[in-house]
Amino acid sequence: MKIVQILKNNINKIIIVGIVVMVVLVVSIKYYLDSTSSVDNDLEVLEVKEEKNNKEDKKNEDIKTSKVYVDIKGAIKSPGVYELESNKKVMDVVYMAGGLTDEADTTFINLAKKVSDEMVVIIYTKDQIKEAREKEFLAPSVNDTCVCPEITNDACLDNNTSNKKESSDNANSTTSDDNDNDKSNDEASKVVNINTASLEELQTLDGIGESKAQAIIDYREENGNFSKPEDILEVSGIGEAVYEKIKDNITV
Repeated sequence: MKIVQILKNNINKIIIVGIVVMVVLVVSIKYYLDSTSSVDNDLEVLEVKEEKNNKEDKKNEDIKTSKVYVDIKGAIKSPGVYELESNKKVMDVVYMAGGLTDEADTTFINLAKKVSDEMVVIIYTKDQIKEAREKEFLAPSVNDTCVCPEITNDACLDNNTSNKKESSDNANSTTSDDNDNDKSNDEASKVVNINTASLEELQTLDGIGESKAQAIIDYREENGNFSKPEDILEVSGIGEAVYEKIKDNITV
């Protein structure tokens, strides 16, 4: 009876305690569920980030290991087409090709330029640079644009577009005047067989001095006869500018 009487006297307190316990229980359950959901979400976010990072790493790896083909010619010890990774520089192609010859001049070549597929790199000789400067084929300093004659040289420095247009206009004007003079000279010149011509005969060609004539003879002795007139471009010191002068006066 005493217990019943105590419960009746304290019924309000008991109800309040019961409500507090229920509230605490509900809040605890809600906190637990929210915590579990947050952990799941964090794990999902981490998985997505990890997957994204893996894809980016794979993409970067593919880019790093992709192969390109670069054609290097001119004053280089072993001209040809070389396969290398796309993150390499022009200087790497030069190294693969055996390095520069003693006559090479890289004044207008950007050795630090990144290579690209089907890139053409032409290493000019000192004589070619001198001749090109005189005829304004190339800009007068490395701070200006390099306007390469005939064949595009992808390794040329290219820092100033306006200078490029001006130099190109000058080059076209000079080339036109030179061609007119060459035509009149060609009519009076005989055709020289570059496979059999002597040192003196080769020197009768416009732009061919003793050193270039000897280079032609040395080349055919080491590599055999030329198959076609344009093969003379493989000779060290013979560039496009010289070839344009003599192409109508040489045969094989």
